Amino acid sequence: MTDISKKELRVIDVLAGQKAGQKSGQEEISQRDIAGRTGMSLGLANILINRLIKKGYVKAKKLSARKIIYIVTPKGFKQKARRSYRFMKKNLSVILKLKEAIAEEAEKKHKLGKRIFIVTGNSELADITEMVLRSQELKDSVIKREYEGFKANKDTAVFDSSDKRADKNKGKSTGAYLKAGAYVDIRQKAQELYGGEYEF
Repeated sequence: MTDISKKELRVIDVLAGQKAGQKSGQEEISQRDIAGRTGMSLGLANILINRLIKKGYVKAKKLSARKIIYIVTPKGFKQKARRSYRFMKKNLSVILKLKEAIAEEAEKKHKLGKRIFIVTGNSELADITEMVLRSQELKDSVIKREYEGFKANKDTAVFDSSDKRADKNKGKSTGAYLKAGAYVDIRQKAQELYGGEYEF
């Protein structure tokens, strides 16, 4: 038995995420940022962060009177690694089928003229999606990973692995991407292959 919940692990995933110019586990993000990336309310994010600090999975470092960074501890990274291993072991057959489905969608979008492939989300599911897209060697294409918002144009295909659908992109809704054949809901595909609802 583990003393850490799935929602707490999602917070650790966000804090352990890497962005350009920042060290893993030391992102200068606020509790509001964490809430936005996980799809939780600000109040719940605050409760989970404080709970993780008490359990020793995360520590808070005060940089100034108004600035705090949250750092994943070695104990927290160990839990993240354990969860990743259990995820892979339990879902190996689903992951293999999902990889095939992602590769097939990527080929379709490439044939439609899409050359910019955006992966949204901060989870194992998003990691798998990015890995598959990069392994496809799609000619003249760029693979991007986005955690919050993103800029897109007619050459863009969105592979959405986030909890919340990417429907606030400069006035262009998810529906518009669907109509243009440029939107792929990876989370939904994974759940269909799993045979029911599963929190990736």
